[in-house]
Amino acid sequence: MSADVLALLDHHLLDVAGTYRDPNTGDPIQYDALRIEHDQGDVEIVIYNRAILLFRTDSEAVRRIHEVCCRLG
Repeated sequence: MSADVLALLDHHLLDVAGTYRDPNTGDPIQYDALRIEHDQGDVEIVIYNRAILLFRTDSEAVRRIHEVCCRLG
């Protein structure tokens, strides 16, 4: 994993585990799934229709997830 992605993990990305948005919101349904394994357990993050969610919300968590997805993609 690159240093810039690891730096993002240090900024509390592990605290935003969960599922974001309704999978029935967009057409076609798009999703990103992240699984982060670390010494204290695993964290799973699933975000549906990320582009729609970015435009409709002002969530810091969604912005952080988006940044990681962009750097991994």
